[in-house]
Amino acid sequence: MKKSISRFTKWTLMLSMTALLLSACSSSDNDSDHTVVIPESTDFNSYTTLEIDYTQAAQMPLTGYFTKDVGTDGRALKAYISEDAPLRSKWVVVAVPDDVETYTFLYKQGWIKLADQRGECILALEPSENGWGSVEEEEEYIAEAMSFLTSTSNDEGLSVISTYSTFYFVGYQAGAAPLEGWAAQNPIFVISQAYIDGPGAGQDYLDTIGAQEYDGHNTGGYDPGLEDDEFIATMQSLGYDGSFTPKSKVPVPTLFAGYPADDYSISYWKTANDVLDDPDGDTYKQYVHSAAWQTQFANDCILNDNPLALYGISQVKVSTSSNQNADQIYNFLGNYIRYTNTYAYSNNLEYRHDYADTMVAAQQEALTGVKETRTVTKVDLSSFDYEIYAQQGKHVRAYNDPDSGTVIYGILAVDDSNEDGTLDPRDYIIYIPDSAEEIWGDQGAPVVIVHPGMTQSASVFMDCAMWWQVADDEGVVVVIVGQGYRFPTSLAYPVVSKSADFDYALKDILKTDISTNYVPLDFSRFYGAGHSLGSYTTQNLALSDTDLFAAVATTSLPSGNYIDWLDETRPDTEELIPAYLFVGQSDLAFEIPDLWTAALLKPWADKLFTANGLDVDYDTMPPDYTNDRGRFQQYMWVNSQNIALVRYTRTLMREHNCIPEETVLAYEFLQNFSFDQDETGDVTARYYSNSGFYLDDAYEIIKDEVAP
Repeated sequence: MKKSISRFTKWTLMLSMTALLLSACSSSDNDSDHTVVIPESTDFNSYTTLEIDYTQAAQMPLTGYFTKDVGTDGRALKAYISEDAPLRSKWVVVAVPDDVETYTFLYKQGWIKLADQRGECILALEPSENGWGSVEEEEEYIAEAMSFLTSTSNDEGLSVISTYSTFYFVGYQAGAAPLEGWAAQNPIFVISQAYIDGPGAGQDYLDTIGAQEYDGHNTGGYDPGLEDDEFIATMQSLGYDGSFTPKSKVPVPTLFAGYPADDYSISYWKTANDVLDDPDGDTYKQYVHSAAWQTQFANDCILNDNPLALYGISQVKVSTSSNQNADQIYNFLGNYIRYTNTYAYSNNLEYRHDYADTMVAAQQEALTGVKETRTVTKVDLSSFDYEIYAQQGKHVRAYNDPDSGTVIYGILAVDDSNEDGTLDPRDYIIYIPDSAEEIWGDQGAPVVIVHPGMTQSASVFMDCAMWWQVADDEGVVVVIVGQGYRFPTSLAYPVVSKSADFDYALKDILKTDISTNYVPLDFSRFYGAGHSLGSYTTQNLALSDTDLFAAVATTSLPSGNYIDWLDETRPDTEELIPAYLFVGQSDLAFEIPDLWTAALLKPWADKLFTANGLDVDYDTMPPDYTNDRGRFQQYMWVNSQNIALVRYTRTLMREHNCIPEETVLAYEFLQNFSFDQDETGDVTARYYSNSGFYLDDAYEIIKDEVAP
């Protein structure tokens, strides 16, 4: 039985390996000239159990070089997991060419160095002894290898890795076509792709696969079903023609290097990306008004910045030179991110901020063990200590996006999850847009604390939920909450009271560090947001720790005490707290079809009606939405001042994962509220501003008296 090893031990071993590699290298600075020491690969299947290393924050339990058998004909895959790879890491899938030694090829091309610099991972697919076969001949091997990557489990059923859930693809020479074939079959799994000096997958194969369609069922294991007729009717109600999306119409940014100009693959992916006929240099760019589902939000953001824009987010780059190293290829691939691989109509392609080296730097800072202890006093006058392990910042700008900001990646410890007498570190991300001070000046920028869903790390939600886009547009500072370990390869929240402490610690950091050193903050506009288990956490905090937030807005899970490991007695304050909840049309079964017939949603509504003094006869309430914004059927309940204090939105054509448009709507709700607090933090008044506090139009919210 093999076990994981401590982070300090892994760090020591990594230093030893680095010294060994350096001693074996020539004096040349060119990696291709180095004599490469090939590390021994460990079999993923040799693990029957893993232990959690609580000394590190949200990090992979296994790092190094690994192998796993694939199929029954002696084939294998290789994996490289960098020392600072976090849970929910980004993975680059590389199909290596014929007649190379895999690790040597990855090292000399620069992939190993790139993974170490970024704290990311590589899955290497290898040819058989006879070399790569045709696309059809390699389907089984590629499918099984990708099944391991998507399931994360070895043959013993043990989860040994963790992934972001969508991937970067790089295919070399004869390995390019088989990898491209899988991408054509599964385009919503592929963030972006590059094919180097290889043959294309072929017209017959691509056209056959590309004609397959995505229907209204999601593949997430909780599909409550949207039968074809209902799904088509929903599409038509939104102004679409009611036809399913073929796989050939899903945009995937693509780089071809060293391909003949007439290779059909170039034509196929140009069509998939809906590019314009005339290239911009060597790049064919998507039309900004493309009808593709997966790029609508990103392209709307582009048009919001520049109404005269011509180009959308996606593109196909065709380079005549195949002499491209890992850095050059990743400079193309890494501009993009996409999320949701269970449902094509929630899948979104987006731009990505590059702060990976900041995460690595913070983890390495935390490794020194130097930490600062601070004390926080809460509203009830109880206090607790927390420890700051690391805080690293970097100014960033997403590709082709005019806005920019600062990402701060930090590690702090609040609670002792394994009860060993030591506080266990968790991570967090703060995004400070340059627009925060530009828009709000000395008034101070508002703040949103965002709680991701279970297993969704801080970096996952930073990249997929597009809160940074809202931050740029509105000048709001966003804080993404990291979670603690539930299992060695997955994350979850502790009990709600500990989540409250983490939020109090973050608020203290914002006051002590961010508002002092970066940008003035307005703590009267301090909001809570979240998704799934993060939604559950935030909605519960709204009821039990009402003084934390001016308002909350979350997606896909209500408040309640129905999750075993989070159950605890947390009495409701029954104090006023504006709240908003989104649920998908094809969400978790207990949340659909709507608020009026889902048993676990009704208590959420009832509690908030009571807290906000809303006299609502729930059982006779007509289930007609009060505000239709296309895909979003919005319901709202107002007080005697006509202020919507409780909102519920049913998002059409969405499964459980949230979509970026909901982030925009969530902030549209949050921005209208603020509160006053006394010296202990107790809320003394709440306010509503129709302008979002851009104007001097705020007035106090009066809680209506409701007859018992």
